[in-house]
Amino acid sequence: QYTCTISTKVEQKDFEFRPECIRVKTLNSLKNQVNDHFCTVEVKICDITDEIPVTFEENQFKRVQKMKKNVIIGDATNALELTIWQSHFNQIVLSDSYHIRLLKIRIFNDQISLTATADTSFIKIEDLQQTVNETDNNIDRCQTLRGKIMSIEKNNDQFACQGCGGLNITETSNIIACNDCHSRLFKDTSMNDDNLKIMISTLNNQEYNLKIPKSLLISLLNVDKTSAIENTDFFNDESTLNNLLSTDVQFTYTEITGLITDIATYIQQ
Repeated sequence: QYTCTISTKVEQKDFEFRPECIRVKTLNSLKNQVNDHFCTVEVKICDITDEIPVTFEENQFKRVQKMKKNVIIGDATNALELTIWQSHFNQIVLSDSYHIRLLKIRIFNDQISLTATADTSFIKIEDLQQTVNETDNNIDRCQTLRGKIMSIEKNNDQFACQGCGGLNITETSNIIACNDCHSRLFKDTSMNDDNLKIMISTLNNQEYNLKIPKSLLISLLNVDKTSAIENTDFFNDESTLNNLLSTDVQFTYTEITGLITDIATYIQQ
């Protein structure tokens, strides 16, 4: 916050600044963006569904029903699904092309989609001739690195709301209830039960705190897979996991989830 005084001078100056969120992006390039960020695209409307009712729980006494449509939008690089709400229904026409500003990016389970917000605007443009109609919403951001295993421990991460990402939740035996967006989700405990935490230090002294499936650890330990999985105390034995500490490994992980998908020992030369 600034305060103008009697001595303050105002001079006219040309200053060009265009926020990243209003610069036109291709649909395929959005896969490199971050969840909940805004974006601007120029696309053709490839398909529009019928109205779909969605019920929101504002509080324990009130529920509100809103209508949405799922739209397939395409450009020369890809096609993605876009969710629009009732206020946007009359702003687009099937097969027309638009400059759409301030769409919100949604990334969930390594898949990307777009959502219109109250700030989203649709400006009709000249027809885009070459567009993709088949959606490809899968994100595959993987890195393969080499390093040394520094620690392995049980995964005790807190559950988060998969609707808004918040941690203000109430847990029951099988339900996660979000106190912010009031969504309710089935609690899949197998997600944490099947993974352990692992820290790996790379050759350039970077530390990676990732998740690793128990099945991959079994392969590193060279033990019988069936007996290890059936023995619930196998991964509670610290001495068993300590056998892998300081092991040199080559590993591949996904940048979206931090989950290791492949790991193997290697010998430094």
